[in-house]
Amino acid sequence: TARTLGATDLLRGCDASGGAAGGGPPSALIATSLLSVALAVRRGSGGARYVLCDDSSEFRPSAPLLTAGGGGGAVLRALSASIAAGGRRAGAASRWVASSSTSPELRVALLVDAHRFAMRMAAPTEESFDPALAHKGHAEHVSYAKCRGRGLPNSTLVGCRILGGSSPGAAFGANATAAWMPGRLARFRNAELWQDFAVCDLEESRLAVVQATTLRLELLVQPVAASGGTVLQLEMCRVTRPLLRASFCSQPLYGLPRLREEAPWVLEDWLAYHLKHLGFQHAELYDVDGSFAEALEPWLRGDGGQDAMVSYHRAWPHTLSKHMGDVSARHPYCAEAWAYAHCITKHRALSRWVALLHAPDEYLFIRSNPSRGVLPDVLQGLEETFPDDRNIAYLQVNAVSFGRGGPGAEASQLAERGGVVATSRVRMPRVYFHLPLIDPANCVAAGPHSCYAEAGAAGEDVDVVTMEVRPGIFLLHHYVEMLAANRGRCAGLHMPCVVPDGWAQWAVRLLRGGFDVNLAMCAILGTSPRPE
Repeated sequence: TARTLGATDLLRGCDASGGAAGGGPPSALIATSLLSVALAVRRGSGGARYVLCDDSSEFRPSAPLLTAGGGGGAVLRALSASIAAGGRRAGAASRWVASSSTSPELRVALLVDAHRFAMRMAAPTEESFDPALAHKGHAEHVSYAKCRGRGLPNSTLVGCRILGGSSPGAAFGANATAAWMPGRLARFRNAELWQDFAVCDLEESRLAVVQATTLRLELLVQPVAASGGTVLQLEMCRVTRPLLRASFCSQPLYGLPRLREEAPWVLEDWLAYHLKHLGFQHAELYDVDGSFAEALEPWLRGDGGQDAMVSYHRAWPHTLSKHMGDVSARHPYCAEAWAYAHCITKHRALSRWVALLHAPDEYLFIRSNPSRGVLPDVLQGLEETFPDDRNIAYLQVNAVSFGRGGPGAEASQLAERGGVVATSRVRMPRVYFHLPLIDPANCVAAGPHSCYAEAGAAGEDVDVVTMEVRPGIFLLHHYVEMLAANRGRCAGLHMPCVVPDGWAQWAVRLLRGGFDVNLAMCAILGTSPRPE
């Protein structure tokens, strides 16, 4: 059960006169809920849910792509696949409620690997806004070009069939009597990405008879005029744990040793704050060069019988294609949109909400209530405000950029716990859209800052509908000058960072206090622990 502590509970053990410089959140917040000791509200699963039993590169489903010209050596890969209740349709209630009558839907993120000619580089100057602003806010020494890929033709036929269930690891035997069910290809085409997803509506009766923990399916992808098409064999494992309320995905990260030279706690603080304090329940982390492997070891092990809080995709671009791996050495965000396709597709069967929390220079704060573990409750409250006639694909979360310096900030603090937040206490005077908080049932393809509409699609059931969350609820602090090489970057984000803001310094005290509940609450109240 969930219990809310009142002001008397919170002040116990705290010295109300011992506030620290920089100040904490307003004490008036303690009149409402400031600490959720346990989270009891979980949504149902909407029927059976499955994900690929193993989506690591050596087990990723793939097969030669057969086209009218023979394929030319191209390979079709399934990056990720899931089975869950289909997205809400036009006319259905927008508020997400599990419904056993909703037919499960198979969604598979596809990649055509055709070596060098398959990859189209999407440079920032190809974005839809004024090219003169293409690099505004981007770090000048980093390429943000994307590998868009080679898409399948619009005429591609899709089908799937369920072969039955068995134990994990058993031989993948075909069932000649299984009927093919028609599917469709969902295509996404824009300056940032070219991606395709195979979608099949699975009748509930076909899943109901499968009681095994593993489900075997075949996916047929056939460009028109090709003979036979390409068949991918999918081994799907049933998800038995409750739906997570909120998870996050990173962009492909790189160069952790260099980051730690300046900020030794950069990764640990970022994960600890978001997973242990804010209330995210899982993180999908991707890197380019394998440099995060050792540091993530403690996070990859479950604690006290609990599932691990982090999934790690080492050297992500190299697992997709050799060419993409080679290109990523010069353009580290080449495979960024593919990471999001993988994460969103997977987590539609695992999580209610998925945030694209790009990197350790971003901290999400709930300024209306910074209590420990409050994120799921705030999200549930937002859901109650959704209009009944619209299908929300993602929430637009505003960000504000912080620069180095400000009252009380010292460069030496970067080497300590909470250093990223402690050294940046001056911000720009305006906010901007930056972080999408995604409903993976209704968002299929996404770039770093938004979900995308399906190419050539029409009709309300595929509209990308979003809702802005006011900064008083969610606000992303973007520490754009975290590293010395990025000093001055704040001025590139439309205007310089000149407004002193030490609001988040309570989080520094939280990180330095080791997440002790008493110390954490004292930090939130802007006080010091009461001496024994």
